[in-house]
Amino acid sequence: MNAETRPSVLFVYFSYTGQTLKLVETMTEVLESRSCDVTQAAIEFTDPRYESRFEHFPMKRPFLESGRHDFQPSFAASRQLSASLKQ
Repeated sequence: MNAETRPSVLFVYFSYTGQTLKLVETMTEVLESRSCDVTQAAIEFTDPRYESRFEHFPMKRPFLESGRHDFQPSFAASRQLSASLKQ
């Protein structure tokens, strides 16, 4: 395949424990071995209101602490990446 026809893959992920990151890295290795261009974009918390919920590992009550209805991580990183890829 030449560079113009290579498939591109974007993984946007959040990894609190590091397990999702390991999965994304493994998928990246496989796809790159198949001549794909792969980009990884981690979602990070930018709103200080939610930082305290994820300060301690392991969580005392993981279902209650991470599954609240007002939990909305900021997707600023993915928006910035998307904008930079369009340029």
